[in-house]
Amino acid sequence: MKKKTEYILNIAFLIIIILWTIFVLIVGPSKFISSIGIHNVYLILFVSSFLGGFTTVSAVTVYPSMIALTFGGLNPFIVGAVTGIALSFANLVFYNFGMKGRTIVEASTNKFSMFARRVVRWINQMPDIMLPILIGAYVALTPLPNNLLMVSAGLFRIKLRNIILPLFIGNIIAMILIIFIAKYFQTF
Repeated sequence: MKKKTEYILNIAFLIIIILWTIFVLIVGPSKFISSIGIHNVYLILFVSSFLGGFTTVSAVTVYPSMIALTFGGLNPFIVGAVTGIALSFANLVFYNFGMKGRTIVEASTNKFSMFARRVVRWINQMPDIMLPILIGAYVALTPLPNNLLMVSAGLFRIKLRNIILPLFIGNIIAMILIIFIAKYFQTF
């Protein structure tokens, strides 16, 4: 029964994505923005970005709507900020998964505990500024999924105060960079 429900939900989610894509292609981003109002578009973008960052391994599903709305006339900096903040909140959910999952992993294997202690010792030997810089650079400049980073940070019990600011800033920078790269390639 559980597998059947999961299968139905996955199919429903796929149908919603396909219908949304067809709708945006038929109506067009600028007409869509003008019909529902600019403030509602930012709210829709925030919710869809949060869900896109939360439901997938990577935020790749967020990029097309973010880019299309920017091409429709929205401010790329505001779109990048809204999307980056929403994705950061979604990443924090994965951090919480890592925190909760650590107790399960610790109970199941002693090797993980030894490995985790070594990683935490290595992180603690770094200068205080180094970890936020590394996390910010990873989030802002790599196409790799942030969810993996956040689950790992939770598993290794890295303090949230050390990663929250670089996570938010890195996601905002990454989204703005993606928008401007897309605008650059649109001119070709």
